[in-house]
Amino acid sequence: MDVLRPGQRRTSVRRASQEDKSSRTSLDVGSSANLLNPPDSKAFEIPHKPLSKWKLRLKSILDHWMFSFFITSLTIYALFGDDIRLSGTTKSADSIFFSLTIACFVFFSIEIILASISIEDYWLGFFFWLDIISTISLIPDIGWIWDSVVGTSDSIGNSATQATQIARASRASRAGTRAGRIIRIIRVIRLIRIVKLYKVSQNGSKINSTVPNNTLLVRGVQNFRGQQINEEAHIQSRRVIDNDNGESYSYSQSFNSFSDVANNDDNSPSNGFDLLEDVSREYKLPEESKIGKKFSELTTRRVIILVLCMLFILPLFYTTLYLDDSLSYQFGLEVITSLINSEDFDIAWQSYIDEHKNLDTSLIYLEVVGLQKWNEGPDPNDLRDVEIRLYTIKNATDDYLYSSLAIFDYRSRVKLDAWLNISRTVFVCIVLAFSSISLTKDAQELVIEPIENMIERLKRIAENPLKAAQEEEKKKISLELAKEATHEVKSKNKEKDSLETVILEETVRKIGALLALGFGEAGSEIIAMNMQRVGGDVDPLISGKKTYCIFGFCDIRSFTEATEVLQQNIMIFVNEIAYIVHKTVDYYSGFANKNIGDTFLIVWKFSEKLITRNEITKEIELVKDHITRQIADMAIISFIKIIIEINTNKKILKYKDHIELSTKIPGFSVKMGFGLHQGWAIEGAIGSEFKIDASYLSPNVNMASRLEAATRQFGVQILISEAMHDICTKHTQSQFRKIDRVTVKGSKIPTDLYTCDLEMSVLEAYDEEEDLDSVDTARVANRIARDKLMESINTGKFIVSSIFDTDKNISLARSKIPRAFYKAYAGALKDYIEGRWTEARIGFITAEGLRGAPDGPCATLIQFIDENEGNVSDNWPGYRELHDK
Repeated sequence: MDVLRPGQRRTSVRRASQEDKSSRTSLDVGSSANLLNPPDSKAFEIPHKPLSKWKLRLKSILDHWMFSFFITSLTIYALFGDDIRLSGTTKSADSIFFSLTIACFVFFSIEIILASISIEDYWLGFFFWLDIISTISLIPDIGWIWDSVVGTSDSIGNSATQATQIARASRASRAGTRAGRIIRIIRVIRLIRIVKLYKVSQNGSKINSTVPNNTLLVRGVQNFRGQQINEEAHIQSRRVIDNDNGESYSYSQSFNSFSDVANNDDNSPSNGFDLLEDVSREYKLPEESKIGKKFSELTTRRVIILVLCMLFILPLFYTTLYLDDSLSYQFGLEVITSLINSEDFDIAWQSYIDEHKNLDTSLIYLEVVGLQKWNEGPDPNDLRDVEIRLYTIKNATDDYLYSSLAIFDYRSRVKLDAWLNISRTVFVCIVLAFSSISLTKDAQELVIEPIENMIERLKRIAENPLKAAQEEEKKKISLELAKEATHEVKSKNKEKDSLETVILEETVRKIGALLALGFGEAGSEIIAMNMQRVGGDVDPLISGKKTYCIFGFCDIRSFTEATEVLQQNIMIFVNEIAYIVHKTVDYYSGFANKNIGDTFLIVWKFSEKLITRNEITKEIELVKDHITRQIADMAIISFIKIIIEINTNKKILKYKDHIELSTKIPGFSVKMGFGLHQGWAIEGAIGSEFKIDASYLSPNVNMASRLEAATRQFGVQILISEAMHDICTKHTQSQFRKIDRVTVKGSKIPTDLYTCDLEMSVLEAYDEEEDLDSVDTARVANRIARDKLMESINTGKFIVSSIFDTDKNISLARSKIPRAFYKAYAGALKDYIEGRWTEARIGFITAEGLRGAPDGPCATLIQFIDENEGNVSDNWPGYRELHDK
């Protein structure tokens, strides 16, 4: 029977037919693998065309950090290498620089070829042409090639005749003038290489490899070749020892690195700094959205084009690009040539030398062919072609006889130009970065970031709505604590808060939180599968999934009478109790599944690593290892904690003094019954397309409900099944009292029943401090403490059963029950089961006397024996049947 609780009407569940499933092409939910494993969130991922293996290999080479570092180094050299050559070295070092430039040209070409083959949308794209132009611009930096192209090589070599030397010098002078104008343009083209550095730095700025507490924050971005960067979660394998049987078990975990639990007192508060520190570890940067990538790429392109166009176009408006400067160098040579046959020749000759040899571009060689020669300073053949200037007369005779030649040292100008080029390159880098940031900053903050945050929130909701809501809450609290920790003055930008994107982002967060609250853990897969569904269809009635859980039912006693008295205040009454139940269960890694008036269904869900499949029966089974036993102990402890709190918390005890309740129900006090059982269940949606609930169906759920109902018959607050007893640790089992062996309604399998005795009268009441401003902070702190506790349990640093000894209230409540009572009851129960009812009845009376107070199980079994007049049937099986639900 699939019944959630006593008296509840069964609900038939409409299951989608196989034909319906086959028509839902957006998600494949037909296989058993998809039913047992949570689906991946693929609906939000950007689809990529699959690449062949060899293309993937080429892509992996291009995106390897060593190759990227190598290409980046070559790019930096290509930007500054030639200017360094001209500003800091001599002609003898040119061969080394030319060789390095050739190497750059070769590797850049290889990179372009590999990228064209393996990178989608690169071939003939924007960055393809930038790479092509920037690579071609390297040719002027290779002197062996460029000098041959412009005809300036060997311009001042040893000539057979002076006429040949003058002729070459004349041609070199004209070619040098043309080459200088060409190089001015090519030097600007070379700045395109800045784009490669900019894209690499832009990609690197989005990845933070180190953050506080050594937490890796990774944002999935497209690098400048389009390769997706992913960071896989680190799974750490651990080995622990089961303290009960000595066996060791290995298991994996993906928890964040939490600090150790300070002490065993789970009530110890954590301060704001600890909370802030813990919260900061759990978040990763969201993956860049498609709109963010598109906007960033378009902005980058426009900034690059704008900056480069300015650099290209501005030189076109200067006359020096088209005309030679009218200098005294050329005019003086013409004067000397015109005075060759005059007495004033020597005066003009010496005057030309005196006026030009001490300039910053000093005269180092002067000759009138066939007549006179002068030289002072470095040998022109030891200087680069760009470091000298040749001047000859414009109208020379064919034999160049009596033609003038002057050579000037331009090294100071060349070095100045080189340093200016370096400065210009750095300036363009700054302008490019600043322009890109300034142009995208406002759009990024107002549009792109809110959209990306919404996408990331939707992804987390699709993967795990409950965890996503908790993380959002932690993140919100952490920001508030950060402000308080740094004494930041809180200021709200009302204009920004009123923007539609901000309102929409906050709405998505609230919707996620409401989904998590409404569906809970059992509804995570329902939300995930529908969130990932392509298209607008919603199908809440997905197939169920078999899982393994601990089920706990809690019920408020005398609820009908309390409702009649409290009327509308009954909601406050229930919610105050629910807060205690939910808060305590949440701390001990359980979750509330159903709130049905006066009843709560609590679940501890075992992870798939703790579930195995029996090869013979093909049924799933629970692995009874260290972690399993610790989770079982947490379920027991949480219910004991709830019992203690509802009997000591003055917020609940106030109803004991409620006049109308005391009149209606003499001696009224808040009492609850608890039933605990474990086993398999089907997790899924129950209802129809009009209304669904995410819950669990199985006989094991019913069993927990039966146990909770049976607490009234036995007069105890908690009943624990034999199956639940068996998965607890030995120390926890020693805290139980076996009270009977029965079969419950709907089951023919007998089970032992256990309880945990607590004497509430010895405990002191306490006032719970309530600070409405810190409710959210306290809730987040509680969840962080829960994660710390679970981490300590998984690492073997904390044993849950030790709480029986370290918790003052639990220890005190159990210490007031005499050990002789337990011994007497155990003996009487043995006699009862073995059919010696006369001895058993005497034993139960003796045990109750030793306790010094009425005992429900003793009274129940005495009553059962008396109803049968102490006569045991011949076929007494050693257990009895519970007829009531």
